[in-house]
Amino acid sequence: MKVTPGRVAFERESDGTVNRVTLHRARGDLQGQRIVAATTSPQSLNELSGAYYSEEADAQLRVEVLDGRLIVNNSSGFRTPLAQRSEKSFALPGGATFEFARGSDGQISGFAYSSSRVRGLQFVRRKQPA
Repeated sequence: MKVTPGRVAFERESDGTVNRVTLHRARGDLQGQRIVAATTSPQSLNELSGAYYSEEADAQLRVEVLDGRLIVNNSSGFRTPLAQRSEKSFALPGGATFEFARGSDGQISGFAYSSSRVRGLQFVRRKQPA
């Protein structure tokens, strides 16, 4: 890891709250916006549960709710909790994201997976057996 000099500036609103931050550094400034944690009802989380498949990656992931949190299971059985970023956006530790989407019928149809090396890898929700 390379350490470079920089300066952090927090920007206050008129009511005193801090919603923006800027990291000033030689290579250019980086700006950040406060993210307010979203809360979703257990029913809404359950709506996201299911098996998802990516044809491009030939990979299947299973999403489930455990103890009120969304969990992703890979084919090896490894379980990882997802941190909620917005109503339909969740993140893995390390920053990879799951952006859930709805189909024309209003039902969850899949998600786009993005990380530092992959952008918008599509996973389609598999139909539940009747």
